[in-house]
Amino acid sequence: GGGGGGGGGGSIQELVSGRQHDGDADQLSKLLETGDSSFLSSQSSSVTSSTSSSGDSVVGIMVCDGGLGVYESNVVCRFRAVNVHIEGSNLDQEKYPKFKANCLRASAGVGVLVQAGGSGEFDGDSFTGNRLAGVLVRDSGSAPRLKGCTFTKNEGVGILFARAGGGTLQSSALLDNVHDNIAISSQADPCVDGCEIHASQRRSGGPLHRSIARQADAKQHPP
Repeated sequence: GGGGGGGGGGSIQELVSGRQHDGDADQLSKLLETGDSSFLSSQSSSVTSSTSSSGDSVVGIMVCDGGLGVYESNVVCRFRAVNVHIEGSNLDQEKYPKFKANCLRASAGVGVLVQAGGSGEFDGDSFTGNRLAGVLVRDSGSAPRLKGCTFTKNEGVGILFARAGGGTLQSSALLDNVHDNIAISSQADPCVDGCEIHASQRRSGGPLHRSIARQADAKQHPP
C-alpha cells in the first residue's frame, strides 16, 4: 500500500487509524445532503504531483472533455481523492469510456466520481472499501450505465446520486456498505433495476457510522 500525504483531509494513516472519522462524517453528511464534494478538491490541492505511490496520488484515472477509452481488468486503489474521475460530455452521445471487470477500491475519498455531464459504461466492476462512497454521480446530464457491478464494504455509501444526476444501475449487488447501499438526493433521478440490495451486517458497528450517530444525537439534543 502507499504512504500518506500531508494536509487536506489528513493522511492515509490517520484515516485508517480512525482519527479522521469525525471529519469523514461531516464530509459524508455534506455528500448525502447536497452532493457537494468540494472537499475532494481541497484535499487534492495539498498533494504534490508525485505518483511514486498510489497513497500520495490524487486521481488514478482522469477522463475529461469527451475523453474515451476502454479500461478492463485493472486494479485502481488507494488514491487520496478519487480512483476514477469522469467529467464533461462527449459531443457524440453514442461514445463514452468503457470500464469492464475492474477493481476500484480503498480510495480515501470516492471510488468513482461522475460529474458535469460525464457518462460511462461500467460492466462487472467492483467498488470495495472506499472511504466515503463507491460511486458518486452528480450534476444534470451525468448518466453512467452500471451493470453487473458489486458494491461492498464502502465506509460511507455504496452509490450516491445527487444534484440532478442520473444514469442506470442494473443487475448489481450492494451489500455490507456501512451507511447506505444506495442514496438518492437533490433531485437526482436514476433508474435502478434488478439489483440485489442487502442490509449491512456492520451498520451500527463502524467508527464512521458511530461518528455520524454522535453528530445526529448532538443536533437533536444540544447542550
